[in-house]
Amino acid sequence: MLAVIGVLGGTIVYAVQKRFDRNEDFRAEKKQAYRAFLDALFEHAEQRTEESRKAYDYSKIALLLVAPDPVLKRLVLVQEMATMDMDATGPGDVHAAVTDLILEMRKDCFNGSKLVISELEYVVPIGRPTPLTAEPEGHYEP
Repeated sequence: MLAVIGVLGGTIVYAVQKRFDRNEDFRAEKKQAYRAFLDALFEHAEQRTEESRKAYDYSKIALLLVAPDPVLKRLVLVQEMATMDMDATGPGDVHAAVTDLILEMRKDCFNGSKLVISELEYVVPIGRPTPLTAEPEGHYEP
């Protein structure tokens, strides 16, 4: 009887550990896809070459496979900004869409985020690049 309880307990522990490991592997895969996408997005925003466009498009394919619906909905907005005429949308609109997307990715990776948009948008360089000079632009106010 004791042996049966031991085997049953071992089986349960093994099943729980395998499930945990699969979840961690999937989370790592999502983080890798998010990072590749953000790298490609930044590169394409800076370079606007055929090569950077291809890398950006390929990175979106990975997101379609691993990102949950809230992230994909934000991705649609970023894609709309990328394809619209810049007269119709300005850098501020692009910046806001990318910031929302990054916040949603963080929520997915870390099971939520306590950051608010105003904290995150201060450091997102897409649509609002980091200045080249040390001239003050103001300071962050939460």
